[in-house]
Amino acid sequence: TERSAVVVNEYFRINPPPPGIKAVFDENRGKALIADKSFAEGEVVFEERCLAGIQHRKNREQGVVVCQNCFRFIGPLALQFVALLQAKGTERSEQLVQSLQRTGLPLNKDLMGPPGAPPVYLTMPEPVPCRRQCGDLYCCEYCEENAWCQGGHSVLCQGIEQGSEAAFEFNEHAMETNELLILAAKIVVRALISRPSNENS
Repeated sequence: TERSAVVVNEYFRINPPPPGIKAVFDENRGKALIADKSFAEGEVVFEERCLAGIQHRKNREQGVVVCQNCFRFIGPLALQFVALLQAKGTERSEQLVQSLQRTGLPLNKDLMGPPGAPPVYLTMPEPVPCRRQCGDLYCCEYCEENAWCQGGHSVLCQGIEQGSEAAFEFNEHAMETNELLILAAKIVVRALISRPSNENS
């Protein structure tokens, strides 16, 4: 519709696409981003961070350790092993980790590769804890800062400092009812943080 075209044009006027990409609206196909130049193989065409996201509770309870801002896996490999074993509730988790260490696998590094092939080491970043020590982990200082300043964590954090009681109660309520409330809260807080200050309002 004509209104959709106006909305799309206004959005990309405020948030212009990167060079080589053009925003269009077609009455038959709808909204689209198209390339208006050739790109080399492997070249990044378009990159955009999500507005907000959460790691599902079940995934977290299963022991998957990821950055709470970009959701990248956090290392070293031993951290993932220990978290997965502890999540299973096994009493032998420490013994199993020791057994893995005896195999010679470099658990202080990151190991990935097809069976039988030489090992390929991929770097998983060391965890960076939340500044309030709420338990959230990040892959780098940038992600911790981004989650705190722009992602709403400064408001929703359940850390040890004063003023987090409301956040704790909200989180408990969300976990008992619907964890998507946390996602909604992140979006609301982010919108409030991003809102231009207006002394007259």
